[in-house]
Amino acid sequence: MQLDAISSYLPYTSNGGLVEGLNIDVRGFKGLTIIVGRNASGKTALLESIGYSMALLGDTQYTAQSLELLKTMRPTRSLPSIFTTSIQQGRRTVAGIMIRLDPLGVEKMLDNLRKKDIIWHEMITRKTYTRLTRDTNRILSLLYEAKRRSRRRVRRRPRGIDQGTLSQILKEVLGSYEIHFFSSSTGRRSQLLRPILVRDAYLAYTMQDGKLFLAMLVFDTRGGPLVAVKPGLSRLPGSMMVFHPGFAYFLRVFTLLYMENVEKGLPREDEAVQMLQSFIPWLNGFELVGRTLYVKSRHEGKRLNINRLSDGQRAAALLGLLYAMAPRGSVVLIDTPEAFVHPDGIDTVAKLIARMVHEGNQVLVATQSAEMLREILSAANSEDVLEDTVVKHLQIREGRVVAKGSWEGSAAYGMVSELSLDLRRA
Repeated sequence: MQLDAISSYLPYTSNGGLVEGLNIDVRGFKGLTIIVGRNASGKTALLESIGYSMALLGDTQYTAQSLELLKTMRPTRSLPSIFTTSIQQGRRTVAGIMIRLDPLGVEKMLDNLRKKDIIWHEMITRKTYTRLTRDTNRILSLLYEAKRRSRRRVRRRPRGIDQGTLSQILKEVLGSYEIHFFSSSTGRRSQLLRPILVRDAYLAYTMQDGKLFLAMLVFDTRGGPLVAVKPGLSRLPGSMMVFHPGFAYFLRVFTLLYMENVEKGLPREDEAVQMLQSFIPWLNGFELVGRTLYVKSRHEGKRLNINRLSDGQRAAALLGLLYAMAPRGSVVLIDTPEAFVHPDGIDTVAKLIARMVHEGNQVLVATQSAEMLREILSAANSEDVLEDTVVKHLQIREGRVVAKGSWEGSAAYGMVSELSLDLRRA
């Protein structure tokens, strides 16, 4: 699949907190989209909005995994209290809304969107508003009742929503459903054997061709995101993958993801190792021992815990594994890949990014480095994907993230020097 445009809303502040909420409106994505801009110009917000859109509108089997991966972009933040999106893919437009179920805040959040003319665009209608309010009140009443009953139990038993209550909520709201769960400590689990401890609950809808579908309920639990999805809905094909240097501090999530993909087979892992060897000459592969990820050395068959690598080597190695794991046709979001990487490794990172596009994935990469920009364009040329490349220069204007400049293919080469000066300004 390939996304062409996105229009979305995130409840983040901008301009030093002077503007509440970010409206993202960027169009003209290519197979490789390089996003540049000064600090606080909306680069990560754009990647996040695409990530949440894919989690909301994409292949359901990847939804819980996608939500967990997105946490690595902003480790201090939970899911946004409200998120609306409209994605264009060719002639097809799909929209969605996700909202946190807060008894004191749902109607206020919806009213704020209505005043800003965000919720009333052609895809998210008054009918959506009415149903959101009705379903929210019903779910909150069921959650409150479950919490009240849990207080009556023996203290030694874990408090939370038991299987019976969870099934009741899902049947009343979704009718039929399937559950997807991705735990940051244990990976996927098809069955939950104990009560879940819910921190927040979210309700999500999708809209297409004027039709409203109740898509999913999302529970942010202590173990990870639990997603209940109404099966059989027409959704955007493909999966979403995320890379951020924050993976260095979320290795458990990445290791579990690698563990699952090893079982399916990783035909591109040897190719990834070969590319990494130009930066890490002694690297001879990867190995899982239990739930610990190791890198294998050429020297006497030794192996090294990936945590013991330097920050730059670890970041490059993880990006190499992401290349090996991304299913063909994935949307891959990469934020500041140059962070921690020594200058000697930047060309290797750029080659991995360009090769992902060559393999049939859509890659959106945000960078603040002029050298990284130059290396990615050079790698795109070497991999014959330069004509499917665009550089987007972002800025925030009155709370709206827009592209103030856009250059495709070889035309982007001529803008590197000018963009370099802009990126270095305070």
